[in-house]
Amino acid sequence: MLEIRIHGRGGQGAVLASRILAWAFFRQGKFVQSFPFFGVERRGAPVFACTRVSDAPIRERCLIREPTVILVLDPHLSLEESVFTGLKEGGTAVMNLHGEDALSRLPALNGRWKVFAVDGSGIALSHGLGTATSPIVNTVMVGAFGKATGLLSVEDLTFGIEKVLGKKSERDIAGMEKAYRKVERLEVKR
Repeated sequence: MLEIRIHGRGGQGAVLASRILAWAFFRQGKFVQSFPFFGVERRGAPVFACTRVSDAPIRERCLIREPTVILVLDPHLSLEESVFTGLKEGGTAVMNLHGEDALSRLPALNGRWKVFAVDGSGIALSHGLGTATSPIVNTVMVGAFGKATGLLSVEDLTFGIEKVLGKKSERDIAGMEKAYRKVERLEVKR
């Protein structure tokens, strides 16, 4: 079973990203489960959402504590060791990061995981998604997820975006496609 944990801040769209991924995998004929985890947090507080994907019906109904993949929407959360908690050895981290300075501040990863990054905030802003102080990166980052993991095509992700956001989602789809093209694997040497 593939288990995905999406980290973000309230208002960045972590829950919608989880739903988009679920619909994209559903298009492939997979069994899916998508659910948020948050309490009374305010906009801007750390939140996470989870997505499970399987070839068989999913019986588990608990939080994902040991994900196969983490998707991190907020660049500042990408630098927090806590987002890596439980990530399986050899797992994948897809992060909203930009620049060498950010890379140098990543927690000591010691080659335990595959780490991919894209300037999700910059791409979102260039497509009019959110504001300079609050870019909405969810659709952009699911594009990075699709390419980094090799599990979802642009067509799968477009289907997911349209199912969740409706047909009037051209900017979101354009941002997703750009992130799909731009995401890169980081070689973290410590």
